[in-house]
Order: sequence, then structure tokens, then C-alpha cells
Amino acid sequence: MRPRPFTVVALIVLVQIGCATRKPLAPGQLFPGPLMNVRAPASAGWQLVKSDAEGMVFGRGDAATGVTYIAQVIAFRLPPFGTPDELLAIVKDGAAKDSPPDRFTVVDANFQFTTERPYPCVRFRGSSVDLKARTRQGTAALLLHIRSLYCQHPTQPDLGVLIAYSQRGAPPDPDLDSQAESFIDSVRVPQER
Repeated sequence: MRPRPFTVVALIVLVQIGCATRKPLAPGQLFPGPLMNVRAPASAGWQLVKSDAEGMVFGRGDAATGVTYIAQVIAFRLPPFGTPDELLAIVKDGAAKDSPPDRFTVVDANFQFTTERPYPCVRFRGSSVDLKARTRQGTAALLLHIRSLYCQHPTQPDLGVLIAYSQRGAPPDPDLDSQAESFIDSVRVPQER
């Protein structure tokens, strides 16, 4: 079973942020779990928008600019692979399927296998134009910037984990990369650190 596409989940959640009445989370609030320890992003104003067996989604919006942010951790079934190139191909194929050309115009997309963790991962950095973004005012074409890490879970090889951070609605913030890296780095399996 495939997880919901990242871009679709992010877009659904972005619409829900404005309707959410949840209390903001403490920056870096820990949500421990048996497979992954997840922390809320380290800045203020985030809400837990979704939490279920698929994963966790946090959202934050800037009312003054209309820019919205999503940080999420999503579990998915990972097909067997034998080499870094095979994992890279699996991730690229999944991302292409999750970004149909009638909905997204890819501006840039960079996938790289990485050994930054003691288990195999692929880094993704990309930007697209969402041609059918839903906003409070209706539908619009909006920029979407995504920074993510796709990993094979170290104790369950058939389980993939997507850790992603995105910004929608404007050119990338100057601190987008550092905010994304802070969130991605904070999500770990319980045995790490």
C-alpha cells in the first residue's frame, strides 16, 4: 500500500490549518514511539494536524503573508532493493507518481543517496508550482518548496520513512533549509542518539 502522496497530504493539511482550533505545540515537543521518535519543529506556532498509523503532520501558517508550512513523518511500504541506485530509483519513481504534471510544474528536483545515517536514505530538495493549490480564497498557482529525507527503517527493512518539511505560497524563506534540517535531524529511531 502506498502512502498518500506528500504533495497531496501537504495541500490537504494546508487548507485545514486555517480551520484548526488545536492548541499550539511547544517548540521541539517530543512524541516518542516504538519505531520513530518525532519532535515538533523547533519554532513557535506549530499545531499537530494529523496523527495516525501512517504518521504525523504538523502545520503552521503566517496569517500576514498567507505562507504555510508543513512538517511531517510518514511511514510507507518500501519494496526490496539491493543497491543505493535501486533505492534512489524507488524514491524518484514514487515522487514522480506523487506529482502529476496536470497538477504540478517541477521547477527543480534533486535526489541524492546519503550515508548521513547508519541506514540507507535519499535526500530530496525541490520546488514546484502547484497549479491547483486550494486556499481560503479559492484555487491558485503557488510555489511549493520541499526538503525531505526518505529512509529505510533500520529494524524493519520493508518500512520506509519520509521526513519532510515544506513551505508553500512564496519564494523560499532565507532560513527554509536550516528549519527543514532542524526538523529532519530531530526525527530518529529510538536506538539512535
